[in-house]
Amino acid sequence: MEHQKSQRSAVRGSFIRGLSFLLVLSVLQRLIGFERSVYFCRVLDASSYGLWELSYSFLVVVSPLVVFSLPGVLGRYAARFGKLGLLRRFVWKIGVISMSSTCCVSAAIWLFPSFWSQLLYHSQAPSFMPLLIGTAIALIVTNGMNFFWEMFTALKDLRGTALLQFGNSLLFAGLSKIYLHESPTAVAAMTAYTMACGLTLVWSLWRAQHVWRRLPPSRESLPMVMLLRQVGPTAIWLWSGVVLILAFDYFDRLLPVHLVGDEVAIRWVGTYGCARVVPQLLVSVTTMCVAVLMPHFATDWEHGQKRRLSAHWNSFWKFQTILLVTTALVIQWSVPLVLRPLFLERYPGAESILPWVTVGAILPALMAIVQSYLTCAERLGRAVLLLAIGLGLKVGLAILLIPRYGLTGMVSAAVLASGVTLLMLLYAAYRSGLRPSYASLCLMGLVILPGLGAWFGTLGWGIAIGGAIWWIHRSEWRRIRRVIRHLGPFRP
Repeated sequence: MEHQKSQRSAVRGSFIRGLSFLLVLSVLQRLIGFERSVYFCRVLDASSYGLWELSYSFLVVVSPLVVFSLPGVLGRYAARFGKLGLLRRFVWKIGVISMSSTCCVSAAIWLFPSFWSQLLYHSQAPSFMPLLIGTAIALIVTNGMNFFWEMFTALKDLRGTALLQFGNSLLFAGLSKIYLHESPTAVAAMTAYTMACGLTLVWSLWRAQHVWRRLPPSRESLPMVMLLRQVGPTAIWLWSGVVLILAFDYFDRLLPVHLVGDEVAIRWVGTYGCARVVPQLLVSVTTMCVAVLMPHFATDWEHGQKRRLSAHWNSFWKFQTILLVTTALVIQWSVPLVLRPLFLERYPGAESILPWVTVGAILPALMAIVQSYLTCAERLGRAVLLLAIGLGLKVGLAILLIPRYGLTGMVSAAVLASGVTLLMLLYAAYRSGLRPSYASLCLMGLVILPGLGAWFGTLGWGIAIGGAIWWIHRSEWRRIRRVIRHLGPFRP
């Protein structure tokens, strides 16, 4: 008995150490990524940064698209196939399918560069071909690295997961300074990214050998029909959701190029990307918090404690909304002292759109919180449908606004589509059992305050805080008077 307790304590301690290591390196990784993005804005002009944004965003969307999100199901089904004694074959087949499909798409980019150049840059100019070929190579190493990241996570190698992410960010930041110092172009940035992912992939192969040896040999074969029957439905829903979420962000960059179709549109994309560098941290931090709290939400749901889940969800929603709006206003006030001399002055128009770009970053962060509830409630199909409707709305608004209003139209289409999608997701969560409090709904209306600018946004935030204090004070006095009346008159 004592031996079993000591084993459990050792396993629990190892897990906590690994999770703490992962969280610390995740925070450091985001700080390194932020510093690298700022460096890109300082050394690249608007056109070069726009081309980098188009190419990198294409990689982010196409990477899960071409592998059908199969590596994403490793964590969900590793325990099941481990019980069947087929874990090795399961991981191996997912890897083979993923890399085979990735190589096929990369070869298609090599063989038909004119089509892909027209799709990405709305141009078939020879000057885009080196960047396109670099993107095709980067797709292979990116998906290879992503597969090992999912593999390490599924096999509970938290240290390997953390080191892979952190090492890739560190290598990318270091190589970017080397390559961009020599040639500040989008091709140099893509070369640095490809080299960083390639070196990370080599390290992942070495690490995977040690992890692979710990897996028990598979006793039987794993037919492809059995594999697809087990993981196919989950992979399809996961694939649809991930691709729609990524496409929701990617279309902000792709649509101006196809609707306007000249060098000006590429500069708009670069300016828009520069304005998003700091606000994008809000989405990143919120996504990380959602990932940490997701198991707690799922536990409440599995135990049938929907009221408790709604209470926890409301607490997190209110805390995160207050944090996001306050941080967004701090960003507004930091523009003249920090952001403008640091990099904003290199991009004409970036400072003018920053307030509403910040609002456009808050809305997807809140969408991620709502999606966490829909995931617990197993309403992924409903979330995917609403995201598809929101994406269609964004395309329609972009067609109407971008040709007429240009860069302002880009931001307006993104904010309006994100706001409507958030409302639809929140209603779907309400129909699935979520009960948002009145305070949560009121705070949601305050996310537009950063769009009013530093002075008016801060004034509105101060009025909201003053009103909340007055309401709490009034409610507290009501409660005290009720207690006094209940006690009755004082008799010595």
